[in-house]
Amino acid sequence: MLIPSIDLMGGRVVQLVQGEDLALGFDDLEYWIDRFASYPLVQLIDLDAAKRQGDNRRLIESIVRRLPCQVGGGIRSSAEAQVLLGMGAQRVIFGSSLFNGHAAAEAAGRGSSAAISNLVRTQFAEELAFSLGVERLVFSVDTKDSKVAVRGWREKIELRPQDAMQQLESFCGAFLYTHVDTEGTMSGFPMEVARHLVVFLKRPGGQAQFSVPLSMQTAPDGALDELHAWIAEHLTEDLRVERLAARARMSSRSFARFYRAETGRTPARAVTEMRLEAARRGLEETELS
Repeated sequence: MLIPSIDLMGGRVVQLVQGEDLALGFDDLEYWIDRFASYPLVQLIDLDAAKRQGDNRRLIESIVRRLPCQVGGGIRSSAEAQVLLGMGAQRVIFGSSLFNGHAAAEAAGRGSSAAISNLVRTQFAEELAFSLGVERLVFSVDTKDSKVAVRGWREKIELRPQDAMQQLESFCGAFLYTHVDTEGTMSGFPMEVARHLVVFLKRPGGQAQFSVPLSMQTAPDGALDELHAWIAEHLTEDLRVERLAARARMSSRSFARFYRAETGRTPARAVTEMRLEAARRGLEETELS
């Protein structure tokens, strides 16, 4: 489903480049309401609220009465979300409020699994799911320089988007991902990033899309994540160690040693497990259809 987005700042519809520089601004709100009237869902973002420099609440109230919207920007509590849902919003988007700052990670040891857990407010997410309903929640995980960006994209925390999504996926109906590095540049969305993130998430109903690469995602720098995403898209092809090594730009012997040290598996075993899981998933989908 294609979801158009309306960004609001200073009472206007705007487009920012990388969340900072104003590229376009429009005062004619009616034009955008009419243009998006036929869409089943429209995204409405209050940039002022996200940047903690005021809000556009009156405009939002007017728009959600006329368009089916998911609304985000600076929402920090269940009570605030309830107000927006009461206005007529279909779903609400939580972003920065789902994350703690650097101090939490440093207290647990930067890069450790405990640090990741400390950075993501899973208890808060669970409370939101209980009070608002999973189907009403969209969690925003935005990145800048490959790290999660918060506070109106002005700050980064030492957290990869896939790690954040794994922590949060049980508590929301959808994710919103913004690649800040290319946002507003009219250069298109980096599809390689999208494919990479999709591989490491679960599907609705708790069924794992590929739990094998999830269990192998051990390297703090995600050294093998891109390779696993590529393997998942080429499971029907010849995936002998020589080809995987070439993909990783390593010799076969060095790659085999590195891979086993990072994942605890041989490359051949990992490919076999992913193929078996793909086959199981196919059987599950056949039974459900």
